[in-house]
Amino acid sequence: MTSRAVNGQVPEAEDGASPYVEEMKHDHRSSHQAEDDAISSRDVLTKKILEAINIDDFDRVQALLANASEMDKECVLLRPYGESGTGLRGGTTPLLHAATRSQPETFKELVRASPRDKIVEMLKAKDQLGHTVLMVAVASKSVGTFEAVSKAVKDDFDDSEQRRLIEAQDKHGRTLFTAAVQGGSSKMFEATLDHALGILFHDEIVPLLTAKDRPGPTVLMAAASSESTDTFEAIFKASEGYFHKGQLVDMLKAKDHDGHTIFTAAVSSERVDTFETVFQTAKKGLHQEQLWQLIESIDNKGGTLLSAAVQSGRDAMFEATLDYALESVGHHELCVLIEHKNKDGQTLLFSAPFELSRKLWLKSLESGHFGFFESVARVVPPGHRSQVLN
Repeated sequence: MTSRAVNGQVPEAEDGASPYVEEMKHDHRSSHQAEDDAISSRDVLTKKILEAINIDDFDRVQALLANASEMDKECVLLRPYGESGTGLRGGTTPLLHAATRSQPETFKELVRASPRDKIVEMLKAKDQLGHTVLMVAVASKSVGTFEAVSKAVKDDFDDSEQRRLIEAQDKHGRTLFTAAVQGGSSKMFEATLDHALGILFHDEIVPLLTAKDRPGPTVLMAAASSESTDTFEAIFKASEGYFHKGQLVDMLKAKDHDGHTIFTAAVSSERVDTFETVFQTAKKGLHQEQLWQLIESIDNKGGTLLSAAVQSGRDAMFEATLDYALESVGHHELCVLIEHKNKDGQTLLFSAPFELSRKLWLKSLESGHFGFFESVARVVPPGHRSQVLN
């Protein structure tokens, strides 16, 4: 064996470099190559897992995880994806992807395969829009998926972590409950409420449902603006089973960050039957004065319930809104709403089509109320005046 040093001196290579240095360079290159190979193999594993989730191939996901090392599984399951070309939203992890794709069994398998000391970190991951694993589960419209996610969260999170996950908002200010309602399923809302009540008190849930001091629509407003009348009815009935009268009143009276009420939300659904259901529900749940306040409410831009009905572009919606308002607040209060100007100085009929102006004019004539008649005459646009008033 050749000694590497003679009398303490390190021999130099022919080019003047120490053989130790050359050996270190070789080891460094080998280390980088090994890292590159590992990254490459993990990229391949990731691609295969995501492809299997895309086609709902549970057996394939299970086999890929069974053959992967613990280190590979940790790296693959923790890493967020969604870069350009992947078709996924930025920040999406395999767990988020499985929950989004309504695959409860695949989600459970990913949880089982996750390193136990990393599972909380994996379940806390959010995508680039701030959606949590619970949010994407409710958005999947699969109660089975939500229940699988709910169980994993309850099994691995402590109370404070569960609380933060339930109270989380996405980047648009939407809460878990709003996401549940926007899926259009009363069963999903009930499952979400059951999950939350396992960790929060009733009084802690009400602010989430009313969205006080939070951006975005309230839960009932989201239900009122949905395409299904059944959704609002079912969610209100479910809420009646959990909350006392005062809490239900708060839910009905709540406004979003733009000052919109549950009535303006119902108008935005563009469904007259939904608006009627919401109005009748509020009428039963509120005192007369509280109902008046909702009808006469003015949003942050100076808009009213009647102006929202005009903007809906549907004559039937405007007529229904006008009839219910007239029935509830009377002619004098209605005149105030009709002549009200928004922050741009525009009156109710500023951008209304001719037919709508004419219908309001005819309604004022039928009422026999001179003040109502005068108010309408004052807001009819100049371009409509000669045709409408004659």
